[in-house]
Amino acid sequence: MKLFIDIGYIVLASLLLGMIFLSFNYSFGEAFFLGILFMPGAFALKYFMPQLARSSGKKKIADVFYLSMAIIIFTFFLMMLSHFYVISPMKFQQIWVNPVFMALIIGVIAAGEWITQKLCARFFSKVPDTVSFFSDRRKVSLLVQDILYVESNDREVFIHSCNGTLYRNKTPISQWESILGKDFVRTHRAFLVNAEYISEVGNESVNVSDEKIPVSRKYKDEVMRKMKR
Repeated sequence: MKLFIDIGYIVLASLLLGMIFLSFNYSFGEAFFLGILFMPGAFALKYFMPQLARSSGKKKIADVFYLSMAIIIFTFFLMMLSHFYVISPMKFQQIWVNPVFMALIIGVIAAGEWITQKLCARFFSKVPDTVSFFSDRRKVSLLVQDILYVESNDREVFIHSCNGTLYRNKTPISQWESILGKDFVRTHRAFLVNAEYISEVGNESVNVSDEKIPVSRKYKDEVMRKMKR
């Protein structure tokens, strides 16, 4: 399902960009082709941005800047090569050397794809009974209902199970949030909790199987809404 959604979004976004590029004196085929060339950069931005969000302060700003510049330069070279070898150097537009224009298009495509995936996950995805993942190079299958909470620690994620077993994994907590679905609630940037096991909600924490899990201000309202259902 996800593959069909991704392909459909690529085609639709390329067509919409192609309609814009038609005003630059390109044929429809050329404009559609140029639209497709923006897709690798947009998907790279969508994939790497959540990982860069883990860093903080000046490092995060620097990482985002370098990633953005790398994607813009890569897309610029794709444009150059396409005009010299596929379209025509005479049709090359000055707009392709405008970094703001390039960044705007790539950002809008990445944001649109992210929103599309979120909506599809909300309305069409079914939460699995079990999840499979690798922990310390070993494949693990675990019942979703047996997961107490997921904890993010720098570049690793720890899955805490009901029987006390701790599994280490590399999948970002944001992806775990999509995988585990609506029965889990984000209480903190670093914690995703199975709402079924929350026994008490405090001002700054929730009790989960005799453990106190922190609740940040950002997620407090969502925790309260989840527990009132």
